[in-house]
Amino acid sequence: MANATVDLQFLARQGGQILGELRDMRRELADMRDDRTVMVAMLDRLDAGQNSLNAEVRAMRSQFDRLRNDVRGDIRERLEALEKAASST
Repeated sequence: MANATVDLQFLARQGGQILGELRDMRRELADMRDDRTVMVAMLDRLDAGQNSLNAEVRAMRSQFDRLRNDVRGDIRERLEALEKAASST
């Protein structure tokens, strides 16, 4: 193409090709933005799920601690009653 002359038709074809590539790039960019939006929404949902699980585990731990303390108290009371009964005999 070193010896060929550049005419308006050649420039029009090149311009059309560049505009076509630009249009394709814009579509790809829009697709990537949509993909990013979907991924962020997925991460937000997972994060919310994890936060909910953390709250649930904390509540269950609190319930377990109360139950453990109640059982310990009952055991102490029964031991004291047994020791009292054994010492009075």
